[in-house]
Amino acid sequence: MPMIAHIQQLHYVNNLCAGLEWVADCPNQLARTALLQLIGEEVGETLRGVIFAIEGKVTAGAVPSEEAA
Repeated sequence: MPMIAHIQQLHYVNNLCAGLEWVADCPNQLARTALLQLIGEEVGETLRGVIFAIEGKVTAGAVPSEEAA
């Protein structure tokens, strides 16, 4: 997966997090709870995917390490 795809995934997470303020203001407790759980699961899965992909690239030597920079 190209690095741009990882960056797009991180923007997606950022957009989900931006919606948390709206969810926090939701007057319906059940809806608020469900939305928070959904956003949390989505953020977690997306971050795990990006971390896994980047770790794989670092291990394979496709991404320069911080020490080389």
